[in-house]
Amino acid sequence: MERVLIFGSTKEAREAAAMLRRRGRQVVFSVVSEYGKSVLPLGTICHVGRLDGPEMLAFIRRINPQRIIDATHPYAVVGSQNIRQCCDALNIAYERVHFDDIDNAWRDAVEWVDS
Repeated sequence: MERVLIFGSTKEAREAAAMLRRRGRQVVFSVVSEYGKSVLPLGTICHVGRLDGPEMLAFIRRINPQRIIDATHPYAVVGSQNIRQCCDALNIAYERVHFDDIDNAWRDAVEWVDS
């Protein structure tokens, strides 16, 4: 069974995981906070806590995924760089989730008034 490691607990990460599970893949998550874990389905295999580059490399080796999906927040630049470098070093397929129009996403949460 193919194992996929997903970094992040964004809505897009959860949607990707649901699709992968329907296709028979084993999904493992890595999130930075207990809140991130709390939004995942019960029973999800999940690592909680920040990982620096060497820690991330050791974690990925231990999990041994065939594919990694970077669904971290778009502004988590250092995390994404570390994930990408680990994938390159271990020759693991890397995918980055695309976030639609993230720069304007906040506009739907604002109530606009005349003055």
